Amino acid sequence: MIIISIESKFFSKLIETGDYATVDDRQIRQKFFSGQFKRMFKFVQNFKTKYSKVPDMETFSSKFPEFEVSATPETMEFYCDEVRTKVKHNQIVDGIEKIGEELEDMNTDGAYDIIKTLVRTVESDIVLGDTKKINEDVEDRWKKYLERRNTGGIIGIPTTLEAFDRMTGGLGKTDLITILGFTGVGKTWALIILGVLLARSGTKVLFITREMNTDQVMKRTDAVWCGISYTDFNRGQLSQKDEVKYREYLNSIQQVEDNFVVELSTGGVTNIAAMIDKHSPEVVLVDGAYLMADDEEDDDWKGIMKVWRGMKQLALIKKVPFITTSQSKEGDNVSLGKISFSKALANECDIVIALQQDKEMFAMKDIMWKPLKLRDSEMTGYFVTKWDWNRMDYHTTIYEGRFLDKPTAEEIPDTVQDIDDGKMTKR
Repeated sequence: MIIISIESKFFSKLIETGDYATVDDRQIRQKFFSGQFKRMFKFVQNFKTKYSKVPDMETFSSKFPEFEVSATPETMEFYCDEVRTKVKHNQIVDGIEKIGEELEDMNTDGAYDIIKTLVRTVESDIVLGDTKKINEDVEDRWKKYLERRNTGGIIGIPTTLEAFDRMTGGLGKTDLITILGFTGVGKTWALIILGVLLARSGTKVLFITREMNTDQVMKRTDAVWCGISYTDFNRGQLSQKDEVKYREYLNSIQQVEDNFVVELSTGGVTNIAAMIDKHSPEVVLVDGAYLMADDEEDDDWKGIMKVWRGMKQLALIKKVPFITTSQSKEGDNVSLGKISFSKALANECDIVIALQQDKEMFAMKDIMWKPLKLRDSEMTGYFVTKWDWNRMDYHTTIYEGRFLDKPTAEEIPDTVQDIDDGKMTKR
């Protein structure tokens, strides 16, 4: 009977899935391997740093022709944990052997010192935690910098809405992001747009709705994904060309994996946790999370704080980013100071973005995405996109600017521009 090592299964699964994010999340390090497997890990790590992806099997096999691919029916998380378990097991066995030798020599104090060192070593090096020391993992930190340099600072999951990704750096695996907006400004649309962009690029999305039923959400999703006029689609008045386009879209979408799932939530944060366990998404979108506070017995703002704190804890535990929506009291000048539960957002959220639209922007079918909080970035500017559901134009970024010189609707040009030291310059 041939026994396949856990290291072989680990590398087979890693090359098959390209899921280096889980390897990093589970804190698998080069020191966990030896011999050929140590060289393999270093190669994958260097390749990921240089090309922002894991090598495919052809490239990997050309570098390590003696490597044989193993069957890997379990998840990447499982094989990461098995690598950790094996290292921990071997360290304990080695330690027990040394303790036995000391006891045979009647050196009780020496055996006790080995026990203390063994426990400390296993706890600090092997047991999964979140401790960082200034003198450790220096090579990993350098490689992560090089990755940020190669990707322009976008190290999280990219949404492919480029201005949004530049603002946020992508979706970090434990981020809690809130999109604020006045009633009717299009918060649900924003969430659906981001979800469709993520799903189309291969990211599995769980969309949780509190305000709309699942059919309403899926109808909007179809229009965004297919790129047809929602106005005509909703009225059942698509042109013949768009009817053909929609029919072809429905046929083609059946071949896509279920990477966009819509669930109606009638419970609180615990209900969301159950949905995450059920679907294993890579990103969670929650529309109208503030309504979950209705389930709380405290005052409104205290209930909302509990909901946002619960979602942040879920993001940390499940290692999955959350994007949620909430109401603001203002439509054309949104700020955290004007929101009664701003403390909850400021404390719990990593990123808060306002969807802002004055009367002129409404007439022009434009929307401003304005950051109110960026935990890991400097708040230097905002961007404006089209917001036209008749033409289904939501991704055209028509303007990016600095806060020093916010434009009025009339000043927004037809082409994408930057503001540099207060002056507009064409790209």
